[in-house]
Amino acid sequence: MNQIAAFRAAAAEQGATPAEIDTWLATTRICLELTTAGTGPVAGQIGGHPIMPDDQPWPQGPTGEDLPLLAAIDCAALPRDTDAGNLLPADGRLLFFMNYDEYYFDGGEGFTEQDYFRVLHVPSGGREHRGEQSHDRVDLFATVRLTCGDNDYRTDGDDSHPLTRLALEFWPAAGQPGPDRLRIGGHGDVAHNSPETTVVDVLAERGEVRRHENWEEFSRLHDQVMRDWIPLAQFGLPGEDDEFTNARFMIRRADLAEPRFDRVISSTEFGG
Repeated sequence: MNQIAAFRAAAAEQGATPAEIDTWLATTRICLELTTAGTGPVAGQIGGHPIMPDDQPWPQGPTGEDLPLLAAIDCAALPRDTDAGNLLPADGRLLFFMNYDEYYFDGGEGFTEQDYFRVLHVPSGGREHRGEQSHDRVDLFATVRLTCGDNDYRTDGDDSHPLTRLALEFWPAAGQPGPDRLRIGGHGDVAHNSPETTVVDVLAERGEVRRHENWEEFSRLHDQVMRDWIPLAQFGLPGEDDEFTNARFMIRRADLAEPRFDRVISSTEFGG
């Protein structure tokens, strides 16, 4: 029995109906959270240098510049006892490159944020490749966590919903992504605009969805993105200059199943 099935059984024992459990779970997502606290294998890093095969070209931006590594995930080191643990491939490393300074401060005409990042899945092994380093390496360890959408739930301890109280016995609450905290899956973290809003805008710019003309149309598209897309990774960046920078990488569920990491959409938030 996986953890979701065990939660359903426990909720039923407390008197919750299948419909009530389904409604609560509809806005709930189990995620993986990588932090500096923990034991076991190092499951990821923020900053540092990438480990990749010698024949893997270094990813470049739109004007030929090398893109710095923001973060990396060791897929083989992730726990696999929940659905969240099976979001990513079973092995290899997932590398996140982005020149957010170039995009944010010096983005040339005709280029967008989507031109300044790459997500690569590379085989296990390889060696550390020295290139431009955005930040010192911070090693991270993985744990299973809980995020909720519209449920009566807050990460600051509001657990008044009975199913939330029960769920927190299964999974601790996820914290806000930060310079020492990376989240795989879960809900999109929002400081100003949701990452789903960026996805809607990018898809409209690419002609993959019709550009919305009113709030009703936008809301419909946003809800569709909420169903079809999930955060592949969300994390903050260290350093005084970047303390309010939140990197968010979104992927369509169908693309994650293939996987097609070349179809990821970036939604970086700047400012406090």
